[in-house]
Amino acid sequence: MMNRLDDYLTRIGAIPLLTPEEEIALARRIEAGARAARLIAERAAEHEALRKVLTTLVDGLAARQALIMRLRYGLGGHDQHTPRQIATRLGLTPQWVRALEKESLARIRSLGRAHELRAWAS
Repeated sequence: MMNRLDDYLTRIGAIPLLTPEEEIALARRIEAGARAARLIAERAAEHEALRKVLTTLVDGLAARQALIMRLRYGLGGHDQHTPRQIATRLGLTPQWVRALEKESLARIRSLGRAHELRAWAS
């Protein structure tokens, strides 16, 4: 019984399933998929590195400014909020929230130079 099965598998294995052109196309698709997987992994690693740098920069702000930045931009597990929503939550005016946000962004920009944040700005 085993010899017949081996013979059958040997014969069937000798029959090409794809033409040479189809094999080349399949190989190209597999290669493209592998390249895409590498690119996705590289982008994920880059995103994680950027997240760590931004977290460090935001953590370096005053507590209220750090909270405003986290709420405004959805950092640290927070949902994104409008200046008005943040103002209501913190008991401030929306104008004051915008002023603190602007000041915080300027500080992050200046500190970001030291952390090579400009590499992600392109």
